[in-house]
Amino acid sequence: MHIVHIITHPGDLRAWETAASQAADHRVTVVLLQDAVLDPPVQPVAPQGALEVRAGARDLEAYGLAGRHRALADDDLIALLFAADRVISW
Repeated sequence: MHIVHIITHPGDLRAWETAASQAADHRVTVVLLQDAVLDPPVQPVAPQGALEVRAGARDLEAYGLAGRHRALADDDLIALLFAADRVISW
């Protein structure tokens, strides 16, 4: 199962912990939008590489953070959401 977590608030530890726990049994992608792009690229709640982390390209650009996370264009975000089995928005 492919689960996508959309995180919009920086430092949302509950969202990161939930995504990390699901990654043990499922493919999990975390999408950072709005202020959440300010989160560091590596989260201590999950082993390196356990979660695919992407961020909204427009939000990265607005904050001057290009390259901090793998950018995700709007069209690609929509395709990702429709392809996922489950979407959780925080």
